[in-house]
This record gives sequence, C-alpha cells and structure tokens, in this order.
Amino acid sequence: MGGAYGNGNFTPSAEFNIFADPEATYIVFKSGIPIVMMGLDVTNKTLCTPEIIKRMESTNNKAGQLFSDLMNFTLKTQYQEFGLEAGPLHDATTIGYLVNKDLFEVQDMYVEIDINRGPSYGRTVCDESDVLKKEHNIKVAKNVKVDEFFDLVYECIRMY
Repeated sequence: MGGAYGNGNFTPSAEFNIFADPEATYIVFKSGIPIVMMGLDVTNKTLCTPEIIKRMESTNNKAGQLFSDLMNFTLKTQYQEFGLEAGPLHDATTIGYLVNKDLFEVQDMYVEIDINRGPSYGRTVCDESDVLKKEHNIKVAKNVKVDEFFDLVYECIRMY
C-alpha cells in the first residue's frame, strides 16, 4: 500500500508511505519487478463504518474482537481529528488484492516518483493517458468492489 493516483495525504502531492522515502521507491519502481500500486484513491473507498465493525464482531472470535478494538479506536481518532465517521482499511486492500484480484480494477501505466525537492516531492506521477509514451512499469489499482471486499474481510475473520 502506497502512493496516490491523485492527491496525497501527507502533502498535497504525496502519500505518507512514499513520502517517507521517495528515493527508495523511485529505485523500486524503476527495477522492473512486477508491482501493483494500491494507492489512496482505492484504499480511501474501503471506509469501515460502525455497522461493518458490528458485523466483524458477530464472528464471536478473537480476530473479530481485535478488528473491533482496532477499528473503534481508528474511528474515534478519525472523528476527533477530521470529523469523519468512518475510517479506511488502507493496508487490508493489499491483502485483499492478493487473495482476490477480481475485486479490483487495475490499469497498466507508466509511474514515476518525483524525487526533485519541491512541492511535488514524493508524488507518484501516474501517466494514465500514456502521454509520455514510456513503457508501462506498474499496475495501478483504480477501483475496488467495496461490498465484496468487506465480505472477504468478514470471511477471513470468521475462519480465524
């Protein structure tokens, strides 16, 4: 999980995980290894609500209780800090993709990390329209089937 197809969450341009070490990310993205970028544009769609937390609690197991404890804390801080009544499951989307790729819409494109010190430092520059005509190096997640994603999370917790 890292990057953003659009705006960042740490600066207007950069997502936190990429901003933490854009030079390293630049090297990894240029390496040629297969990469799927699961950015904020997708992870922010996986908003966990109190109703979803109750559903996970209904498993009556330790995993459901842990999910509940963590997400209730997350919702409390999301509300206190940002006035939000739900919180995204950022990292879980990556696992969701590994378990069931059909839940996600991805697009091959050229992506580069801005490592020039300035207002766009750390930005994941995604060439969706192929303007640069460079070889595609990253699969960029663009959408997620949210309800089915939470069904998968539920099944994983239930089976624990």
